[in-house]
Amino acid sequence: MVQNKIKVLHLFNYYLVDTMNWAYNLISNTPDVEVHIGSPIIIENSFKNSEFIFHENPFQKRLLEKARLSTFGVGLPKKVMIEILNLTKYDYPTFLKNKKELEEIDILHAHFADVGCKFLELKKHLCKPLVVSFYGADYEYLPLHQPKYKKLYHRIFKEAELFLCEGAFGVSVLEKMGCAKEKIRINRLGVNFDNVPTQKRTKIKDQLSLLQIATFTEKKGHIYTLKSFYEALQKCPNMTLTMVGGVHGKKNGVRNEVVKFIESKGITGKVRLLDKIDFSQLYNFMKDYDVFIHPSCYAADRDCEGGAPVILLNAQAVGMPVISTVHCDIPDEVVHQKTGLMSEEKDIDGLKNSIEYFYSMEDEAYQIFSKSAIEHIRSKFDIKQNSKYLRTLYAELLSKFS
Repeated sequence: MVQNKIKVLHLFNYYLVDTMNWAYNLISNTPDVEVHIGSPIIIENSFKNSEFIFHENPFQKRLLEKARLSTFGVGLPKKVMIEILNLTKYDYPTFLKNKKELEEIDILHAHFADVGCKFLELKKHLCKPLVVSFYGADYEYLPLHQPKYKKLYHRIFKEAELFLCEGAFGVSVLEKMGCAKEKIRINRLGVNFDNVPTQKRTKIKDQLSLLQIATFTEKKGHIYTLKSFYEALQKCPNMTLTMVGGVHGKKNGVRNEVVKFIESKGITGKVRLLDKIDFSQLYNFMKDYDVFIHPSCYAADRDCEGGAPVILLNAQAVGMPVISTVHCDIPDEVVHQKTGLMSEEKDIDGLKNSIEYFYSMEDEAYQIFSKSAIEHIRSKFDIKQNSKYLRTLYAELLSKFS
């Protein structure tokens, strides 16, 4: 008999940087669940919900002091991140295994496949079902660059009970890797419409303000945004582009390439670069832009979106059409010629044509795109509905497991 309130231990490598607000939205909106957080590193920020039960690593403070850090996040140098995670790899799972109250947990939910692999012994110790969510680099990049995960994936596909993806593309990748189809479900991420303001947008013909918000990594396609923008400028002079994003640790290569291109083409007056914005003010920031652009692609090292960037949902939720690419699960988030325009990956001409199309668009046609974008996100990506479905998946899993 499934109890009314399901106790779920959500497992992370670290909990939780600002750019992973989508994970917090999913967890915090799941009804009738007692939320437990297991993570070797827990960041002090707004995601540390007082209603959650945190199983904090007793070694965390010492490790952070050793690294001479007071916070942990995207800006942390990769070698330091790896050092901390390696140091906690064995200590933290053992710490959780010795916590008596975790014997009452109903389900373990690992966010990212490598996290699931690290806590397989905890699953075995507690004799509880394990849910594993795939999100991005854990699809192809991780097993390619760390071959040990090829073997670990075979193990986790056998031992875990349920695997979650954001869309059909993710499902197809897991099946190809050997995961049984009956163990895979699609559970979309989404937007909390309680926080989405009503924004009246007006599009002026032969003007366009473009926005991209993404960490400067190759898979986000910044250079293709820039090249297509530059090409379109020849016919569309009244345009601006704003790019918002930090870098991972000391990986400045993509951002340096972007800066070099801007300077070499003499378009510094047309392109604005911002390191970050306050994500609590995201929707207010978006109101000053006409179109969101995000041409994701496979990186040379096979890093990819895996699912799709949640920022595309945020943009459409406030009625901003999207220019993007046919990459991973993005076609599920952006409907071509209805909520935005899609091109093939790295297709500069296709992206240029999309920019020119929106540039010359009059307000009447723009309003149709804008309204369709809002309706699309409300119908498929309302986080409360998608979190409710996650609760249903938990209940179904427990009914089979007991």
